[in-house]
Amino acid sequence: LGVAAIQRCVQAGSWDGLLGETEMAELTAAESGPASSTGDATALLYATQMLACILADELPRGKFAFKRCPELSRSHPQVDAAHKLLAALWKDKFDDFWEVCRVIVVLTESQLTSQD
Repeated sequence: LGVAAIQRCVQAGSWDGLLGETEMAELTAAESGPASSTGDATALLYATQMLACILADELPRGKFAFKRCPELSRSHPQVDAAHKLLAALWKDKFDDFWEVCRVIVVLTESQLTSQD
């Protein structure tokens, strides 16, 4: 799903490019049919797209990305976290935004520690 292009955008810090690449990957997956829109890969695509919307200051596009996200993917931890970040920003609840960031860091550190 355009993983290489998405990785190049992240490495370059091109948030608008990242947003465009994730949207293109979403369209490509949609054209491939419903079988391609399930699983972790799809959830991570939508989470990345929502985070790209935050970085590019495109919150309305992030809201619509979440609405397009398949129902099964919405409960994925990364999608849930990205959505909570978006919701906190569009509601101007900055304390909530930073709390979600703190929780993400703690969970990530916990996962990395358990892998060692």
